[in-house]
Amino acid sequence: MQEAAFNRALDLLTHSHQDLTSNQVEKNRKQPPKIKTSGKSENKDQNDAHSALSSIDTTQHPGIKAATKVLDRALMVLQIARTEFQVDGLSNTDIAKVLTEKFRIRTSKDAVGMALSGATDLVNRNKQGLKYIYQIMGPGEDHLAHIGDPSTSDRPIPSKKKTTKSAKPKSSRKDSTATTKSKKTSGARRVGPKKVLESLISEGYFSKPRQIAEIIEHIQHKKAVKFKATDMSPTLVRLLREEKLERTKNESGSYQYVAKS
Repeated sequence: MQEAAFNRALDLLTHSHQDLTSNQVEKNRKQPPKIKTSGKSENKDQNDAHSALSSIDTTQHPGIKAATKVLDRALMVLQIARTEFQVDGLSNTDIAKVLTEKFRIRTSKDAVGMALSGATDLVNRNKQGLKYIYQIMGPGEDHLAHIGDPSTSDRPIPSKKKTTKSAKPKSSRKDSTATTKSKKTSGARRVGPKKVLESLISEGYFSKPRQIAEIIEHIQHKKAVKFKATDMSPTLVRLLREEKLERTKNESGSYQYVAKS
């Protein structure tokens, strides 16, 4: 009798355990597996940025290759990313990758990070995870617009006078003459690319679409002022932002600039 009762209890416990296990398995089947989404949005944004920047037309940005400083090149990449691809912010790794792979300028992420970290007045820096994202600010765009501007970058550096015990009057006359010549030279070179371009806009030169090379040649022949592509490119972008010019692409894919109607 006792043995029959024991076997009955054992059967009940065994069946209830099996039912519980089968119910748990069925429940697990119905519930979809949890997928970790941490960093998914960030990775998607990075992929979108890389995809956009991979289509940069390097021929339209000769200023990057002409620039000699890592900071200037990095700022130009940030400006291109925002103005042409609506990508507002890149990491130092992204910038170094664009310079190295697109423009064939070997640059390390450490060099870019060091240059931008020391220019907090030109860029905004936000930390995302283990890296920093840099965004170009207004002062940074002004800095690019004045690269190659004689009124800001080509100012004469005053020469140090040698102090001697027996200073002769003739040497002082030579110093004053040299100072007068440097003043005349600096005064003649103060016209920057922005002022020249604005004068061309008022004269109606930009009533027709003009390319950068064409603009530089016209200024050299008509204004007797010589500028490089590194002078023109950032200044034209600045005039675009001020809505004084518009930009379109011709059949060959080159940019043309025309006065805003």
